[in-house]
Amino acid sequence: LYLRNTNLLLQEIDAALKDENRKFTFLCGHDTNLVMLLNVLGAGDYHLPETICFRSPIGGKLVFEVRQGKDGGQYIYPYVTYQSDSQLRHSTQLDLAHPPVRYAVNLEGIRKNDDGLYYYDDFFKCMEGAFSKYDYYAGLKDN
Repeated sequence: LYLRNTNLLLQEIDAALKDENRKFTFLCGHDTNLVMLLNVLGAGDYHLPETICFRSPIGGKLVFEVRQGKDGGQYIYPYVTYQSDSQLRHSTQLDLAHPPVRYAVNLEGIRKNDDGLYYYDDFFKCMEGAFSKYDYYAGLKDN
C-alpha cells in the first residue's frame, strides 16, 4: 500500500513540476510519505540536523523549487524544511530572523550545477527511475 501511494504521490509531483502554468502546488501527507519519497528518489542515508526525528521531522515539508539558472536553463532544488527541536520546544515564532531549518536533499546518481541545483532533465530521469522501480516491484514489468 505504501508503495502504491508513494507512486501516486510521485505522479502528482511530476505533473505539477512539469506544468508551466502552475505557480504553486500543495500536497499534504504523513511523515511516512516524506520518508518514502526521499527513499524512492535516491536521497540515500540522510540525517536531518537539529531534530531527534532525523528521517522525518515533526511538521516537515518536502519542497521542490523550479528555478532558472544564470545560464537560462531550468533547475530543480529539492529541500526539506521543518522547525528544529529547539524551536518546537520553545514555541519560537518563525520569521525572517528565526527561519525554519532547511536541508538540501542530496540525490544519488544525478548531477548538480555549481549552485547546488539539479539539472531539470536529470531530475526527471531520476523520477522516471522511481516509476520504473515501482513498476518492477509491483510486478507490472520485468527488470
